[in-house]
Amino acid sequence: MQSIVGWGLVGLGRIAPRVAAACAGAKHSRLAAVCSRDETKAAGFAQEHGAGRGYGSFDAMLADPTVDAVYICTPNALHAPQTIAAARAGKHVFCEKPMALTADECVAMIAACSTAGVRLGIGYHLRQHAVLREMRRRVAAGELGDVLLARAHFFVGATYFRGGWKSDAALAGGGAIMSAGVHSLDALRFVLGREVAAVSATADALPIEEILACVLRFEGGTLAYTDTSRVVPFAHTRNDLLVHGSLASDVGAGALGGRPTGRHEITSATGTRTTEMTGPDLYTAEVEEFVRCVREGGEPSATAIDGLRAVEITEAIYESIRTAREVRVRRHEVREPGMAPSAATTPR
Repeated sequence: MQSIVGWGLVGLGRIAPRVAAACAGAKHSRLAAVCSRDETKAAGFAQEHGAGRGYGSFDAMLADPTVDAVYICTPNALHAPQTIAAARAGKHVFCEKPMALTADECVAMIAACSTAGVRLGIGYHLRQHAVLREMRRRVAAGELGDVLLARAHFFVGATYFRGGWKSDAALAGGGAIMSAGVHSLDALRFVLGREVAAVSATADALPIEEILACVLRFEGGTLAYTDTSRVVPFAHTRNDLLVHGSLASDVGAGALGGRPTGRHEITSATGTRTTEMTGPDLYTAEVEEFVRCVREGGEPSATAIDGLRAVEITEAIYESIRTAREVRVRRHEVREPGMAPSAATTPR
């Protein structure tokens, strides 16, 4: 069993300090190297965060024998080529969301990692949230009855993602749904344990939408609604997930806010009860989980298949916006190492 997993972090933007702290602080994990196009920036970041080396070349970092796994935090358009390059270098890969710009890119990433025999995980850190995990358990146990309707509300502050590469369609692939709303899509799949069959969406503009609303039709008949924006100034104060069933409703208050705290508000025929919940740092938890998979085997909470499914949904959402009609989600048949074909799998 591998004792310590050495991480190479590529992309030193907004979330890089949190990721670096997670890689350095997680069990059986260390930050071995960092990489930026600006080698001076990489060297300074490495010194500040205790990495062994700062590189100005991704290929040079991949050649570093102390790097066992690569954490990709670069612009969305770079996720696929960097994942494929890392896999060919024999490195495990943990890739930030969204997995790639297109489903075909996701399929190529999965194929490269499968061929190389390396792990591939996706950075949906909200799957580590105690509230979402408890909501998932209650849905699976039937405590809410038949799930009839759900809503995921995910907003960021009015200047949070403005400017830079996230406003460049060629690098980002889209606007609010690609930079924030994909978390809602993944959280709904995760909690409901079902796949999205079709979507109907609208937005303020394309190719970089700043306000988006979407109705999702899940297999089994459950309807869900999600909205997201990067310009509505105060909506991010209530990033909640709501699930309404025939026996009870469960509100996950703050479950999509990125902090490890939140609360359940369960309403049924007997009244409403509230439970406050907290957990570990979400980034540290997902790094520890991936390290455990590398060392011991198994799959992370957000697999490559989960990353692919979210991109398939975003592709359908953009088609729905362009055509002003409901669009069925096209799912791709792929395999991960040791897995049966994925078309019939359900979210983990």
